[in-house]
Amino acid sequence: MLENAYKKQLADSASRRKPKEAYLDIIDLKEIVEASDNWLFFEPTFNVALPGEKKGSKKYHTAWIAKFSEIRNIAAHKNSLRTYTDEDLEFVDWLRSEVAPRVEQELKAL
Repeated sequence: MLENAYKKQLADSASRRKPKEAYLDIIDLKEIVEASDNWLFFEPTFNVALPGEKKGSKKYHTAWIAKFSEIRNIAAHKNSLRTYTDEDLEFVDWLRSEVAPRVEQELKAL
């Protein structure tokens, strides 16, 4: 994960180069959040059960990160064959209502 970010960083021109964390993929976030040393810090913000998923049925309720990554890839790698479904748009609305406020609250606390 960090090695891939480093390679992407090096591939960027020196004038545009950002810190390594700017080159992480969204799916890398899931791995970082779920790391045992990190979970206590991230759990209040990122432990969000998907609609229909029973809260507490498993340790990590982070499947939404992978789903968000898939939906984001549609826009990032756009072509006429890859379009959003109504389910995708409903999921984005769910993210806005359930996850975004948690992230905003955490950012204010920093």
